[in-house]
Amino acid sequence: MRKLIEKYGQLKWDKMNELFSFGNSKVPHLIINMDSAVTCRSKELGLCQLQDTNKCYAFKLERAFPSFHRKTKQMAFAWFCTNPDEFKELFQIAVEYIKLSKSKKMKRLDIRYVRFNVSGDFRNDYDISKLNHIAYELPDVTFYGYTARKDLFTQSRMDTMEDNIVLNGSGFMLHNSFTANQDGTLERGMYYKCAGDCAKCSICKVRSKSKTIVEMH
Repeated sequence: MRKLIEKYGQLKWDKMNELFSFGNSKVPHLIINMDSAVTCRSKELGLCQLQDTNKCYAFKLERAFPSFHRKTKQMAFAWFCTNPDEFKELFQIAVEYIKLSKSKKMKRLDIRYVRFNVSGDFRNDYDISKLNHIAYELPDVTFYGYTARKDLFTQSRMDTMEDNIVLNGSGFMLHNSFTANQDGTLERGMYYKCAGDCAKCSICKVRSKSKTIVEMH
């Protein structure tokens, strides 16, 4: 850590830590959030697929753990304040940190992927354009995540997306679809069942028009 602070400076080191979360055992990738679950735009616009949005897993976490809510708000603010060129540099700092770390958790992270919006969703079209620009600057990284913003992802917008972005529609089809089995009635034979472990699965990281269901928890 000291070497990286000396190399890049304290301000950039601090901003890198504000922008990224270093994943967990189930999502072993760098994570970025553009919003928090409490102020999620999809929830506010009535686009969330959940009949009861209070059952959203990220929302429940943020409500139960104030420190987690503060972190997602911090990440969203850092995203707002970071331009694509700066993002590229901060990503490189994060990758160097992962490679230098002796922590087992850090060594487990797969730096080929970045997961976006574990909490919240795209706030507006500018967020989409910004992610697109970042993906263009980092062609060897796959950016994947889930969105309920069917109002933003028109066919013309989908046609502009960089090849290394994978969009999983929340309850509808984009590159793939990801649907909550809210009442247990979905026919599982027609869907992949989410294993809840992104370390062991790549379905949502590849454009394949796959249909996945996730059990409520």
